[in-house]
Amino acid sequence: AFLAVLATAHPAAAQSAKIAWQRLEPGLHLARVAPPIKAKRGKSELVILRADLRRFDLRLVSATWAGDEARTARDWARRHKLVAAINAGLFMKDGKTSVGLMRTGRRVNNPSLNRWGAVLSFDRRSARAPRARIVDRRCENFDSIRRRYRSHLQSFRMLTCRGTTTFKPSDRRWSIAALAIDRRGRVLFLFAEAAFSMWEFSQNLRRLPLGVVRAM
Repeated sequence: AFLAVLATAHPAAAQSAKIAWQRLEPGLHLARVAPPIKAKRGKSELVILRADLRRFDLRLVSATWAGDEARTARDWARRHKLVAAINAGLFMKDGKTSVGLMRTGRRVNNPSLNRWGAVLSFDRRSARAPRARIVDRRCENFDSIRRRYRSHLQSFRMLTCRGTTTFKPSDRRWSIAALAIDRRGRVLFLFAEAAFSMWEFSQNLRRLPLGVVRAM
């Protein structure tokens, strides 16, 4: 499945680090950033796509729904005429069923919540609700929030509602795809091809001047 498009930066990092955003079109910016914490191997680069949800909609597509099959990100984008695509989560052994809650309207990939603490909710039912939000289930009542949105995607918290990371330093490292929301309600797709520990990656989000308030 693919998703189609409170951490405060450390003062020292915010002053010293600058991000050169490339404007692709109104409301859509791309950046390639050398993160403060470097990868042990490979190119230490964080690719970030930032989208203003006043101009772009989030959409969830899945190979478990009728008429679709497993595809590459590029093929998903071409088939559904998407501006961008990113992996929507972690999956079971069949490679199609999400480990956590994943649904959009009446289309359901997995109806069940697991113990993971973050849920991305979007496709709002009322203009009074934010266009999208990452719900921290440890400090917010998701049951009261979920009624305001048609689409929900669950994963683990990378940054909490207090701006802290949920991970400890570790020698286990992966290539990471992540999603974040900044102070202005914009959505950020983030990808690192080089392997980082979850602690290293989340610390980089905290230290870069991205204005990120939640990440998963």
